[in-house]
Amino acid sequence: MIKPGLVTACCFGFVHGWNDMVFSYTFNTDSKLLPMTSAIYNLMNEYGVRWNYIMAYGCLLVLPTTIIFVTAQKYIINGLVAGAVKG
Repeated sequence: MIKPGLVTACCFGFVHGWNDMVFSYTFNTDSKLLPMTSAIYNLMNEYGVRWNYIMAYGCLLVLPTTIIFVTAQKYIINGLVAGAVKG
């Protein structure tokens, strides 16, 4: 009974951690230690924006989140609507 809610909370926690750019830029001083989602920011500099690299890198960054949500879709839907209907 707790499984759908737990899976939903874990998925949303993963997405929050995956997309947290401010935390990684605040506490990491070395650009080699930045997570993948924050490293995309380095492709924009004073000489221009490398849109082709940004789009290719963005497609790769979306894959883990997409795979997690597609595989756990049944549990996420059950976890979101569990309290919506009186049973």
